[in-house]
Amino acid sequence: MEGDNLMREAIRIQNLQNWLLFGIKQQLQESNIINGQQLGLSAAQEFRPLLQQKRQQISAGVSRNG
Repeated sequence: MEGDNLMREAIRIQNLQNWLLFGIKQQLQESNIINGQQLGLSAAQEFRPLLQQKRQQISAGVSRNG
């Protein structure tokens, strides 16, 4: 390849690499969002009974003192 054609081809290759990397970045972001949602649901399921127990203790304390 001659100079100009070589430069154009290098730019095309760089453009393709950037486009592919951008796609990977978007997939990672989507994956992180889904992982965060799953973590939030898991935490809610794990701590819901404890929070309900504490809420009952608080309600019982308020009604006794009220």
